[in-house]
Amino acid sequence: MLKSRAYKITDQRFDNWEEDVEGKWIYDDFIQHNDYKHGWISLTSLLNDEQHKSIYVGIGAFDTNLLYTFDRETKTFTDLQYKAVADPYDAKFHCSLEMDTNGDVYGALAQFHDVDKQFIAKGGRIVKYSPSTRTYEFLGIPVEGAYIQSIALDRKRRMIYGFTLSPEYLFQHNLATGKSEIVMNIGNSFELCQSHNPVIDDEGNVWGTYGITRAFLYDMGIDSIRLFKYNPDDGQVQFFKHGLPRLGGKDKGKVDRAINIGDSYLYFGGVSGSFSRLNPANGEVKSYGKPCPNMRLAGLCYGKDGYIYGAGGDHYYVTVFRFDPVSERIETLGRIFDETIGEAPVRIHTMTITDDGVLYCGENDNNYRSSYLWEVQIV
Repeated sequence: MLKSRAYKITDQRFDNWEEDVEGKWIYDDFIQHNDYKHGWISLTSLLNDEQHKSIYVGIGAFDTNLLYTFDRETKTFTDLQYKAVADPYDAKFHCSLEMDTNGDVYGALAQFHDVDKQFIAKGGRIVKYSPSTRTYEFLGIPVEGAYIQSIALDRKRRMIYGFTLSPEYLFQHNLATGKSEIVMNIGNSFELCQSHNPVIDDEGNVWGTYGITRAFLYDMGIDSIRLFKYNPDDGQVQFFKHGLPRLGGKDKGKVDRAINIGDSYLYFGGVSGSFSRLNPANGEVKSYGKPCPNMRLAGLCYGKDGYIYGAGGDHYYVTVFRFDPVSERIETLGRIFDETIGEAPVRIHTMTITDDGVLYCGENDNNYRSSYLWEVQIV
């Protein structure tokens, strides 16, 4: 059983999505409407700060105010004033908040703007936020003109890996030298090919997905999204001929979330709602089916109790499950729904967990109101 509560950075309502916005507006239109510019937000990255009993909240917004903390005791948000240092085309911290061993936070900037801004929008920057001084430091633009969808931090090697869009590249940034380089192209120019986030296995290899291109065909086929493994020590890439397990229909096995819990495996949630485990030693993937209803399984995290927790589903019906990596047993825990306000998340984009087992889930892409932070307790 779950006890859920919604907390709001802002609470703007919208009633003209189908009539005016969907399929009609471009970036410039959103910027010109104050309600959307300041109120149409999505919670796209969450990071637990156990030492300070708070949650870092990275959002997507048109007004460039993109980073907050949520105090778990007072239930209040603090604006970390990212807007004061933002570039006008910084739009979101999308799957890109990582904490270093000293408590510093790394993030990277993704975009909302269209290709017509390519000559003035310089590209996504890697940024370091120091909580002790409450200051930001920009570490450069890894790929000029391209923005960053996600990153992963290798604390041992002092490297940040990330995916850009667009075009779709895997890059690496060396924190010791400050230098960035493109590792490879992972796109096929027909579809979004990258996984929602890169994931690093226990040996330091970087995993994600790439897209194949079938010559002379306009449809790349149902199996076009496939796994890769990049070894940063020798620069070698292994391109696998398979991706995540597909659940039939139009499922292409796209990755919605990837996590490493330190048990020698990697775990994946799929855009289709699939849940699976990968063995990095040989690339074999084991399917655990579809533990949540509908589409999307972007919420995955690992608790101190040894369980993996997932939050998946869409269309305002999101459920939470618990997975035991030892017994491989899945248990459904309930639906996320705040009875005090009669609200549910449309879908969950990111999730983290505290040491005492409280889940925090970030809602995104709600077309009728601002997205909320959801606190979920298992009772």
